[in-house]
Amino acid sequence: MIITKAPTLTILLPIYDTNGIMRFPRSEGAYFGIQCTVDNSLALSKQATQCLENFFGIQDLSDKIEPVAAIDPVLREEGKVSSVLYLMRPKGEVIEADPSWFTIAQVLRSMSSGGNRLAYMKALQYMAGAADAEVSVLEVDEEVRKRLRDLASESSKNLIE
Repeated sequence: MIITKAPTLTILLPIYDTNGIMRFPRSEGAYFGIQCTVDNSLALSKQATQCLENFFGIQDLSDKIEPVAAIDPVLREEGKVSSVLYLMRPKGEVIEADPSWFTIAQVLRSMSSGGNRLAYMKALQYMAGAADAEVSVLEVDEEVRKRLRDLASESSKNLIE
């Protein structure tokens, strides 16, 4: 059982739409995902399942959704409560994806650089099956992006984007 000092749980649940695109539902809250308050008397996996049942209005999702990982670092943003990012995945087609839900690329682009973005990128590693792979993340500023675009126009069209 995982116990946390963070007062909230943010659940990231990938759901594939009819085109095979992974989308992520979101509730109101400080961070991207489905949020609920932490109760340290229950395992995070049980809390996450109950939170998803309430969010979707579906009873007994325990055998239809499985926990993947609690992602480190804990989500923190100034003026907001901290939260544990908890990755889960459905077993089969349990829930229909809404086309308005963000893709992981939209989620990452909507975030500023830093620890929170890193946590979501780690979740992406788990989704890609590369959780044990050594991955380095480099944030590039606008000057570097401009130079890469210039290089791309001079040579390969697939250098960026």
